[in-house]
Amino acid sequence: MMRKGGETPDEEKARFKESRAFSKRVKELLGDAPDIVFEHVGKATFPTSVFTVKTFGKVVICGATSGYTLDFDVRYLWMRQKEILGSHFANAWECNLANALIEESKIRPVLWKTMPFEDVANAHQLMHENKHLGKIAILVGAEGEGEGKTAERPGAIRAEVGA
Repeated sequence: MMRKGGETPDEEKARFKESRAFSKRVKELLGDAPDIVFEHVGKATFPTSVFTVKTFGKVVICGATSGYTLDFDVRYLWMRQKEILGSHFANAWECNLANALIEESKIRPVLWKTMPFEDVANAHQLMHENKHLGKIAILVGAEGEGEGKTAERPGAIRAEVGA
């Protein structure tokens, strides 16, 4: 479902099929399409974000690691009355509020890969070369995932793309 640009009509059709499967899986996991999709990736995933968010929902774009120039089938925007909102995310106080929502499992981020602290440079290189396929979490003061957990709650949703 990752848009590369310059796709042939057949490649575009195959990618859209993957986007539909992704959207269906998100709906299964959440019980419904999401009201809001936070779009950090940009060009590669923006069309899927617009497709996935529910009718009358919002796509909040707050990054473009895969490219700033966006193109997508606008019918999924206007026919389903969706909105696009630009955001520069938050200040420190708002970040703490967002972290609290994650702690309370009201927001579940999609995670591509978890890496040890020693691999911070590798994580940055993946992002610099645009070779990551989603969020990367760095373990700080932990040997493995789940350490430091204080309560049993659902964690991040694992991205199935390129895992």
